Amino acid sequence: MTRQPILLAVLTLLTGCLDDMCGNRVLDTVASPDWRQAAVIFERDCGATTRASTQVSILPAGEVPSEAGNVFVAETDTGSDPSRTRGPGVEVAWLGPNQLRIRYPRSATIFKRLEERVGVQITYGLSDAGD
Repeated sequence: MTRQPILLAVLTLLTGCLDDMCGNRVLDTVASPDWRQAAVIFERDCGATTRASTQVSILPAGEVPSEAGNVFVAETDTGSDPSRTRGPGVEVAWLGPNQLRIRYPRSATIFKRLEERVGVQITYGLSDAGD
């Protein structure tokens, strides 16, 4: 047996385990006007080697996120203060059953920002809060 398949198997195993090392802490859940789905704001923490991020998922009502955010992911730009580990403050508001607005601070570093998910149109803007 060559080393290459063994290395590939180990890497595949480790990659699958990395997501399991992450934890989600729900910060807020905002139901859509028709109560069919919700925008869930949560903090995702994947351990000591990464900073926590703030994420948003649109999910069926009553579900909690077990994976990364499906519409929005951001971290706080820590600048010269690497001890800051929390993600940026994010606000969500439903403007209708198929329209969601997400607001975030200027200091946020955005990694994911979808404009549509499961028939919901998503708009973005900067929040009034600093961070």
